[in-house]
Amino acid sequence: MYYEMLSDMEQCLLCIVIMFLAFVTLHRMLQTIWFHMPVKYILFSGCVFGISLIYFEGACVVIEHISDPVKEGWMARIFMNTPVPLQVLFIVILLGTDIIFKRIIRRTRQHQLSYDCVKECMDALPEGILFTYGNGTPILVNETMQRLNEAFTGNGIINGNQFWDIVSQHPDRKEDKRPGKENIFVVEAIDRIWDIQRQCIYVAQQPITEIIATDVTGLYNLHLELNRRNAVLADINQRLQDFNQNVTAVTREQEILAAKIRVHNNLGKTLLAFRTYLATSPVQRNRQELLAIWHETFHILEKDVEHHHTIDMKDIYETAHLLGVKILLNGELPVRTDILSLIITATKECLTNTVKHAKGTVLYLDIRTVTQHGIPYYQIQLQNNGTPPLTNDITEHGGLRNLRRLIEAEGGTMLVTGKPRFQLTILLRQNKEKMDENKSNDC
Repeated sequence: MYYEMLSDMEQCLLCIVIMFLAFVTLHRMLQTIWFHMPVKYILFSGCVFGISLIYFEGACVVIEHISDPVKEGWMARIFMNTPVPLQVLFIVILLGTDIIFKRIIRRTRQHQLSYDCVKECMDALPEGILFTYGNGTPILVNETMQRLNEAFTGNGIINGNQFWDIVSQHPDRKEDKRPGKENIFVVEAIDRIWDIQRQCIYVAQQPITEIIATDVTGLYNLHLELNRRNAVLADINQRLQDFNQNVTAVTREQEILAAKIRVHNNLGKTLLAFRTYLATSPVQRNRQELLAIWHETFHILEKDVEHHHTIDMKDIYETAHLLGVKILLNGELPVRTDILSLIITATKECLTNTVKHAKGTVLYLDIRTVTQHGIPYYQIQLQNNGTPPLTNDITEHGGLRNLRRLIEAEGGTMLVTGKPRFQLTILLRQNKEKMDENKSNDC
């Protein structure tokens, strides 16, 4: 059975199948080229398409010159002289080849990263991504960044530099206290809080601008909650400080009142004894007993006065002069009275040790400002020119132990070393609020 033996409907149907086969093989060849498949697949698909095209052209020539067989040519003659079953088998083989190629292309696409795959992955990210050239021309923009720009301007991204200018001048921009924030902005858009950052990267030695928008709504809400709690804690801390000052004032008043009562009672007792002494006849008077009572009263008065007298550095210098010790000060004394009081106490203790143990004549007092972890400290060092201790480890007794308690109660640290010579080092924070926070945390 040959082509000319078919009915008109069958001939038309065969030509349609051949035309469909030619278009399918053309599409498959273009796919192999588009997906950058190996050269062997491209050449093979080209050959299949060429055969299909020749077959299709033969069918077209037969249809065009079916009334004049002389003008048909060799392609038409082959088409006309090939049995129809063989032609059907040829079509089935070409279709089978096309199906095999389709599976090869599908498997290749599953293991190959295409441009569309990159774009789809970028669009699936919750972050906004924008890559542009130096002049702002977009290279790659995902859907999230497009929605952000639409929220800002109502249009899609046309220029990356214009987008950054809009972000940097946006009225809903949040305050950001991070260092080096000129390339970081926090803005509100699409009912979310976005952290938008820009940086320059180099691809093939060409500068590319990268802009990333990250959804930080949860972190920003936590930041606001943390600020609120810090404000509450600061208020509580202030009230505790006020309460502590009140307690200190009440305690001091109670001590003063107790001292006044004690002095009043002893003076009353002494005056009564003196009155009794005067009222007694000279023969029966006990002079020694009266003197003992007066000595006890004077001792109590001196003790109370010494206890409530505020010692300053002038008193320390005068005491050192009487003991034959010269105090050399390097630096300036702090203005804060609480720190100055600790320095005076430490100087007094070291002065005692210089005379009593080291037999020295010079006491060196060095005061300077140092910074640790960004926090300013007063560093106080005390040394003498006397005999150094026998060991580097010094056991703290009495005055040194009490001094350490005072220093640590104010949030400071104290270090005592004996080699190469005695040295007392104290660190105290200059910021009073920070010291008070440390004491509150310790409590």
